[in-house]
Amino acid sequence: MLKLSNKWASFFNAQPETGMGYVVTTVILKDGRRFERVCVIGGIVSSIEGRTDIPFDESEIREFIVTHDKRGLKR
Repeated sequence: MLKLSNKWASFFNAQPETGMGYVVTTVILKDGRRFERVCVIGGIVSSIEGRTDIPFDESEIREFIVTHDKRGLKR
């Protein structure tokens, strides 16, 4: 899990939730890598579809794109 700083709070507060208390996003890193179906719960990157780790730090994140794409996410 990766706890995000308050830097992202206003962004996530302005987004509609995918489900109760969470949002599903795409994460784009500064080096161009993309991670699809990233679950963010209460300011914490909790999971990425198909991975057991979070392979980046907050400093590497360029943007989040809210997609609400839940296909393949474990519940």
